[in-house]
Amino acid sequence: MRPTVETSFDERDSSWSEMLNKALLAEVERRELAYNGGEAFVGNDEPLTPGRPIGF
Repeated sequence: MRPTVETSFDERDSSWSEMLNKALLAEVERRELAYNGGEAFVGNDEPLTPGRPIGF
């Protein structure tokens, strides 16, 4: 079974990006509850730290 294809209609995902966005939002909400008393994290305009370079 391919979860993104088989469940996209029931979950109302219009695209792969929408499904990933929902997953990311769920994780942020979990962390807000676990680490910030359920309050939303405060955003800012600072760029995210880049990840480790991929070496080939």
